[in-house]
Amino acid sequence: IRTRQTGLGDWLRDADRDGSLTVPDPQWAADQLMGQLKSFAFWPHMVGGQAVPDADERARIVERTVDMMLAQYGRGLPATDGQATMPSG
Repeated sequence: IRTRQTGLGDWLRDADRDGSLTVPDPQWAADQLMGQLKSFAFWPHMVGGQAVPDADERARIVERTVDMMLAQYGRGLPATDGQATMPSG
């Protein structure tokens, strides 16, 4: 199943243009980010019968995914160091 992440791709393109990030292919990066999130938070539940990740696990998934994206595209920005917060609910 493949869906284009056009809104996120546009956001990444804008971040590249204003120099916040270095993203040569914003659409690829958007698909990469969403694929990483889905591979840990969505597909194991949908096809593997695993439990939905709890809030702590969701935060861990997001933090590590953001760290990976910043390492690749972040122009030297620091990793989250576990400081990301997740909305409740």
